Amino acid sequence: MIIATAGHVDHGKTSLIKALTGVDTDTLAEEKARGLTINLGYAYLPTDTGKPIGFIDVPGHHRFINNMIAGASSIDRALLIVAADDGVMPQTREHLDVLMLLGVQWIDVVVTKIDRVPESQVASVSSAAESTVRDVTGIDPSVFHVSNTTGIGIDGLRNHLFDCNNEMALKKNTDNEARGFRLSIDRRFHVKGAGVVVTGTASAGKVCVGDTLRLLPRGIDVRIKEVRANDIQDDTAIAGQRVALCISGKVELADIDRGDLLVDPDLCEMSERIDVSIKLLPTLSRSLKHLTPVKLHIGAKRLAAQAALINTETNKLGPGESGKAQLILQEPICAAH
Repeated sequence: MIIATAGHVDHGKTSLIKALTGVDTDTLAEEKARGLTINLGYAYLPTDTGKPIGFIDVPGHHRFINNMIAGASSIDRALLIVAADDGVMPQTREHLDVLMLLGVQWIDVVVTKIDRVPESQVASVSSAAESTVRDVTGIDPSVFHVSNTTGIGIDGLRNHLFDCNNEMALKKNTDNEARGFRLSIDRRFHVKGAGVVVTGTASAGKVCVGDTLRLLPRGIDVRIKEVRANDIQDDTAIAGQRVALCISGKVELADIDRGDLLVDPDLCEMSERIDVSIKLLPTLSRSLKHLTPVKLHIGAKRLAAQAALINTETNKLGPGESGKAQLILQEPICAAH
């Protein structure tokens, strides 16, 4: 199970993951100095079943919303973090909008910093956060009260996540594993003595040591030397897992960009146009007109496009409306439903 944090800046997302796992996901010097998350962070929580829970810590500041979208694009569950001394804030709502548009079906509310305010304020903030989740997403969330500083409530939340992890394993849908392997790269680095390593969340299929995959958009074939799935060395990784792959071939670190794909060679058809369903948030202040420039977020990639609306009488969609469109992209991509 892969879980992403969500919520306003400085509401305790990184501290909560550290309280749950013992791992500080802020690794950049700038993150340490400024006390806020900039890039995506990763941590794992071991379980009795041998299937660790993966956490993706996303930035809360509005300037880093692109990183938040990349982190939340392939998750099973989200923890919406709301500080008891601050309440529901603008980024709380924006992150909820993103989770709703991404189709995340399970969201838990975690009210942090409960040691700083009276119980009456904790109750008020909890009620407001629960109502906001329900109004934006239609999900009826579980609510947890914690203090990352004193540890109050952490064990209860951790046990809840263990139960969710077990339930997800029982309900696991293997249909996606039968499809060709696909991974959007969110990090790449060089390991001395091993070579080039790429990471991401596998969105489909299965990959094994010795397999050949294709790096897109460059079209370079690479061989899989080592596999690490959910922070465990293994011979195989499957859809839904956080995956690190050590690759070999005619590829250098400079050949790989964030958002590039590693795919089964049979899935390498590229296109500059994709058909999509569009849903406009009801809170938007303007309509989406035919051929409006937009930004497409797909996996860990972001690129410019134009939205060519299909079958609309007025050539536009208003706030809260849905419709069909064809996106005309600035560069070809490989996409699958």
